[in-house]
Amino acid sequence: MKIMNSEDMDEIGMTRQQKDALEIRSYLHDRALMQYGDQLEASGKGLPELLSLSTLDLSSQYGMKRGHIARFMDRTKCSAPQILCQHYIIPVPT
Repeated sequence: MKIMNSEDMDEIGMTRQQKDALEIRSYLHDRALMQYGDQLEASGKGLPELLSLSTLDLSSQYGMKRGHIARFMDRTKCSAPQILCQHYIIPVPT
């Protein structure tokens, strides 16, 4: 099985919106949170922006339960290869 990378996405002509949707759904799948896929994708936000939302925003805007928010915010869980996991980790300025 081959994992699609950014060059593959460009080669098949995926739009930014399609790339964002794939990234969001992959992230949700790894955390067993696919029930939020449609809502998060429809928001038009990318994964980094969604991960920067407060727990209150995730709850009120997307109806996420408290335990699901904790799972969503946990960037350490990933069933994909390490290269993809690193993509999900947003660097914190020092």
